[in-house]
Amino acid sequence: MQKNILKNTNFGFVNLNIILFFTIFLSLYFTISIAISLSEKKDSVRTICYESSIELQSHALTAHRKLFNLNSVSTGLRISIQTTQASIAAATAALQFELIPPLERMLDTLYKSQKVLDKTQKTLIQTTINYIKLKQAETVFKMNKSSQTQNNTWAFLLDSFSNARINNKIDIPVQPDSIGGIGPNYEWKPNAEELLTVSYIWSSFFKTNERYQHYLNWGNKYSFICGIKPQLKGKEWELKTIVDKF
Repeated sequence: MQKNILKNTNFGFVNLNIILFFTIFLSLYFTISIAISLSEKKDSVRTICYESSIELQSHALTAHRKLFNLNSVSTGLRISIQTTQASIAAATAALQFELIPPLERMLDTLYKSQKVLDKTQKTLIQTTINYIKLKQAETVFKMNKSSQTQNNTWAFLLDSFSNARINNKIDIPVQPDSIGGIGPNYEWKPNAEELLTVSYIWSSFFKTNERYQHYLNWGNKYSFICGIKPQLKGKEWELKTIVDKF
């Protein structure tokens, strides 16, 4: 009888050790697996953020370059208008009235060209603004979709929530020069680098489902900011990565 009791006791201890070992093993397995999954989720979101930000910045800076290239046209029209106006004034003063009608027609053509230029400039600016809005919205959608895919992997064990949003809306940091008028020269605003900075904030939260909290009680929340900030280096722009700790 005593031997049977000792035998059953030893067997119970063995079973208890097996259960304890199995519990520790599962805990370590899930902990490591979830940590790897979270790291992959973070890396995936950051990759989307940086790649989209670089694409957006490159497009925006290319559009600005096109806008500034039109400054030579603007300057040429200004000079031509001033010259034609001076010629009309000189012809009037010299009583050479027969020269005035063709000069006025030329002036009218120059004014029309100036209006066409003005429309081209404003269309380029507005098209760039529309692209930026669409691209930033698309980036947020992709970041959230990537997060949700990772969240679904552990839905049986964890309640999780992730959210990406725009942290800094990129602007078009240009303004007409001091002369202004129709079809003006455009120049950078003083704080162009800050206005061209694009960044997003991503946050995530997770905790163990209620049904498993008795065995594994995990929970954490974290966030980071990512994006691209352009820096003017001489006449060239350099794109600098915004790195925020996880």
